[in-house]
Parts: sequence; structure tokens; C-alpha cells
Amino acid sequence: EGGVVPSLRASGRAFRYTDGGAEVPVDFRAEDFGFSQGVLPPQRAASDDGSTFDPDAALAATCEQGLAALRGKAGAMRDNLIVGAATILWHLGLQPSLRAAADAAVAALEDGRAAAHFDH
Repeated sequence: EGGVVPSLRASGRAFRYTDGGAEVPVDFRAEDFGFSQGVLPPQRAASDDGSTFDPDAALAATCEQGLAALRGKAGAMRDNLIVGAATILWHLGLQPSLRAAADAAVAALEDGRAAAHFDH
């Protein structure tokens, strides 16, 4: 979380601009996306003995969790997919608000349209 997908553990700020205009700061909270509490990050992948971070295990776990979320599994990964998609839909002006954009992202997850993009 963070970076492209904003953290929702606390209020956040994004900068929106359109048509080459000035950046406009937009403050948001988890509730703006329809979540009643902050989004938690996916669990960190560790080595077999649990002592160190394993990047290969992290990659495998991220892919597995992402595909499961696309196919309807609830949890932190699905929440992050919703927030990321909603932020993009709203920023591009395809939805009028973060909440409407989150609702559109949820609909695409629930009816299978999101997963269909990866089923080739």
C-alpha cells in the first residue's frame, strides 16, 4: 500500500489535475471509498523458517492473493484493488466521486469483468 494505491490507515491526500491545469489537493478517508475502517496491508511473505523477507515468496503470494481477489475473495488485496481502481476512475473523470468509483470497481469485481481481463 502507499505509492500508487494510497494508504487508508489514516486520512490521505492526493493531487488531482485536469487539462494541464494546476494540481488540486484532495483529502480523503477510508469512508470516501465505502470502507468503515482503514484498509490493512496484505501479510508479508517470509522465508520458510519465518526469519527473513523472501522476495520470491512475496511475489508468489502477491500474485496468488491478487488473482483470488479478482475472483471474489474478500480481504486486504481486494480492498487495495478497489481503492486503486477507484482512484484512477475518479481521477480520469470517469466517475463523479471516489465513492461512485469504488462502487463501479466493486461491481466489476463482483460480476467477473475484472477477472475476465486475466483469463486468456
